Amino acid sequence: MIMPERSSSAVFGNSKRCLLTAPLCRLAGLPRQRVGATPSEIKEFLDTAKTLNLPAANFFAWDYKIKLKPLWDVIVAYNWASGPVVDTAKLYIDALNTHDAAQVATLYTPDAVHITAAQTIQGTTAIQNWFTTFLTQTLPSATFKLTSSTGDDTTRHFTWEASSPKGKIQNGNDTFGLLNGQVTYHYSHLRLSHSESQASGFFP
Repeated sequence: MIMPERSSSAVFGNSKRCLLTAPLCRLAGLPRQRVGATPSEIKEFLDTAKTLNLPAANFFAWDYKIKLKPLWDVIVAYNWASGPVVDTAKLYIDALNTHDAAQVATLYTPDAVHITAAQTIQGTTAIQNWFTTFLTQTLPSATFKLTSSTGDDTTRHFTWEASSPKGKIQNGNDTFGLLNGQVTYHYSHLRLSHSESQASGFFP
């Protein structure tokens, strides 16, 4: 269990400290012998962890959970989610429709990697430059449409299509790896069709 520092160790008999990516937290176990933890205290702990924007809480016990059932019932029923999962794929398509490469680049982490059939690039500067070419030369004045999207807050897989005076994309097929809501990995497969050529390298 990730226990915020303000929580009392008296609530949980067995605890040890662990350093995560940000704040100093406690990793706490539900004790074999009850030492005062109550369902309301369990909920208070979870509420505090959620308020501190900790990504998760983990519980373990040295006994069969049936003996601590009132506590486990609170844990199982707790609603950790703070809201609906943001569909980064939709944000991406919306950004493409602005035709602003700088706005598209804000969706990526500083060290993000973008992979297409033609090349692999890394970093927001390189990614922004790529989208500048894509939006002004490859598909100028294009309209982009999201056709499907699945996944969660760590990965998204989506399909899309686009239409421009210079050509069309009808089979855009992309995958995002996500970290804290930003794209850290982007793989794309597509085929651009126009009068003289087909270019799978000019993704995105």
